[in-house]
Amino acid sequence: MKRIYIFLAVLTLSLSCSSKFDNSQFIPEGDVPGGGTVTDEGVIDPGHKEGDWMVYQVDEGVTYMNFEAHDEVSKARQIVNVIKVDLNSDKYSICFNWSEGAMATSNVFRGYKALATINGGYEPQSIYVKTAGRTRASIVSDVVPGTEVPQWKNEGAVFTDGRQSVQVEYCCKDLNLSQTREWYANDTRSNVISSAPMLIDDYDPVGKTFIQRCGYVEGMNLLSLDYENPIRHQGVRHPRTAVALTADNQFLMITVDGRWDGKAEGMSAKELTEFIVKHFNPQYALNLDGGGSTTMCVKGYGDKTTHVVNYPTENGVFDHTGERSVTSHIYVIKN
Repeated sequence: MKRIYIFLAVLTLSLSCSSKFDNSQFIPEGDVPGGGTVTDEGVIDPGHKEGDWMVYQVDEGVTYMNFEAHDEVSKARQIVNVIKVDLNSDKYSICFNWSEGAMATSNVFRGYKALATINGGYEPQSIYVKTAGRTRASIVSDVVPGTEVPQWKNEGAVFTDGRQSVQVEYCCKDLNLSQTREWYANDTRSNVISSAPMLIDDYDPVGKTFIQRCGYVEGMNLLSLDYENPIRHQGVRHPRTAVALTADNQFLMITVDGRWDGKAEGMSAKELTEFIVKHFNPQYALNLDGGGSTTMCVKGYGDKTTHVVNYPTENGVFDHTGERSVTSHIYVIKN
């Protein structure tokens, strides 16, 4: 039954790159970090220590970084995974996947034979998504679905040409919802996923003050607000997914685990912004969908079947199996 579902979901996939989705049986190629697992392409890098980070070379221009330590920014135990792609090389493409029926991140990773994959945007009613020049989602709801909270999830976006050109932009700063829809509808780029909050805009750490811009005042009880209210949503700690771009054209895919007391506490938007600035100082960064959607797969690492390296929360178990199916993903392939 599961294989039938996957096959049907594949029928709705949209490719923004030249890669083809392969639904053949997945053969595991890796194991947990540090194992030095042998694959057809050689030995997976067992990694080396750089401060609190373990660093692994997935491919010549693709680096996987793992942080599992007490974080001085959030003053809490954190687990953070980062993929860094050198976009100065023409060996790699940054691609977007869209699936109408939703799909687990590991299935997208497997299907495109990716080097790495993360979950993408929020629920499709809330965001604007375009792949291969075709609009897939267009902010169809005036409020966040299931709430009375006005839409707030589109102030920034990540764009790709399906190759090594990527932009992360604060494109809809200070625009109302009607203007935001019009902006995205008029943009001519072929592949876009909108999101919020913008974390870093030309080195300005705007994510630090996002909840203040949304109306937060000192002493406000965040947990009394609707779950999807932007002040609560971004003001308390959750698992997080983000992308960033450095001035020297390094593209970062970032996941922060959370909801695991004493193991991985998660971050607020402010903490995530400060953490990214401290460790990477990118020129631009954008928060994507997080919570139970946060998932990262890396070729050769993590779970030896799915290559999930983080600890998704959907099953409530601290392991790599609690993935949530989502409609959009960002993945890296070797050309």
